[in-house]
Amino acid sequence: NIKAATDLVLCLFPFELPVYERHNHPAICVGHPLLRTIDQTLIETPINQRRSELVWHNDGLQQFFIERFDDVSQLICVMPGSRRGEITAILPLMLDGIQKLILLDPKLCFIIPTVDQNHQYIVQDVIDQRSEQLRAAIVVVYDDSQPAFSQQAMAASDIVMLASGTATLEAMLLERPMVVVYQLNQLTYQIAKRLVKVPYVALPNILADTAIVPELIQEQASGDNICRTVMRLLQPRAYAEQLKALVATKQLLQQQSNHYPADSVIEQWFVREKTSINHKG
Repeated sequence: NIKAATDLVLCLFPFELPVYERHNHPAICVGHPLLRTIDQTLIETPINQRRSELVWHNDGLQQFFIERFDDVSQLICVMPGSRRGEITAILPLMLDGIQKLILLDPKLCFIIPTVDQNHQYIVQDVIDQRSEQLRAAIVVVYDDSQPAFSQQAMAASDIVMLASGTATLEAMLLERPMVVVYQLNQLTYQIAKRLVKVPYVALPNILADTAIVPELIQEQASGDNICRTVMRLLQPRAYAEQLKALVATKQLLQQQSNHYPADSVIEQWFVREKTSINHKG
């Protein structure tokens, strides 16, 4: 149906191209818009400066860090998803892991950026049902005055704990090591498992065609596993290895996404016109 309806397909990712090649249909990888829109200064600026600027421009973050008299060992950005169903399903699992993490390291801090104020209330309501120790370690922030605030929060963090989705691509482009946590309704998961043939759910793993990012899916998404995986990633060697793999995958993606959409359409139009002229001739 796509072949019959289109002259050219503009793909976001290079792994889409072989599908169209098998059916002898023109397709070009123009790359995901994030490749061009993500703020490069978030990568080039030292992390301590990123963190200071993030806190300086947000009253909620200032209050959170002022009240923490002890030093902060690591800052972890937590992103349980943007849909209410994801938040209510995935955030409790993440909080189970966070509860265990702060027992091992009470100086860990967690920031949860939300897409709007309503989501901030939803997330905070889930957290408010937990222990005082856990509530004190987490700050939930929404800030519409800063563009791409969630990207700023990721860039200012040491690692990111997140649900599967576009946020995994953002984290990779920001060169932030991550742990992916995801859980679906069991019936939905079984249906999806039969339909989707790729072995990974996180975009960095799909792009690299290997497991460079830990994926804790379904039954593996437990508090114990989240705690163990995060603590392992915070070790310097594991951290450096994942960061190196993320940067290499990012660079490969940039190399393979070097076509501009408008240029690709114009080039295809010329090819089509030339073929039409030759055919008539």
